[in-house]
Amino acid sequence: MVKLLLIFLISFNLNASTLVSITNSEGQQMSKDFDTDQEADAYISTHSVNGSWGRPQEWRSIECAGFLQTRLDIMSQTEWECPQEFTATKSDTTASTAAKVALEVIVNDMGFGKSLYAKIRLMNAGKSKAVRDAMRVSLSPIRDALLDGDICSARTDIAAITPDANITAQNLTDVLALIDAYKTCT
Repeated sequence: MVKLLLIFLISFNLNASTLVSITNSEGQQMSKDFDTDQEADAYISTHSVNGSWGRPQEWRSIECAGFLQTRLDIMSQTEWECPQEFTATKSDTTASTAAKVALEVIVNDMGFGKSLYAKIRLMNAGKSKAVRDAMRVSLSPIRDALLDGDICSARTDIAAITPDANITAQNLTDVLALIDAYKTCT
């Protein structure tokens, strides 16, 4: 279940590749993410034409502030070319979105690793201090990998452990099952 959710989040988040940012003449700002550059262009085009963010660049029969140029219409009346009342910019956000998703995966893996290490420690809770200390030393590379979120390296190291009186085959099976339910390691 967690694997499917994570795959969904990754595929969903990587779709947002173009950010459109709008600033109108009063300084109000808004932005929206789009899956494709074409969708962003269509959005800008639609809202530019219908005046959602302000008037587009156009010729007007009434003078406007900051006009670009003047001309005479067919009846020798002055017209002013007025600038658009908003700016629309597009930014490619694919790389930053991918970086955010990668960071989310690492943070999730670190959280899982911490939780799993706590469960491993709990398995050893009833053992003597000497056994717990020995286990802490022998499991330190696994602990480090789990806390770093390197779940697959930890899985490899755990699978290589030979069961004994302190680490039973059932303990190993249980821990490996938890890892396999969380993440597919190749």
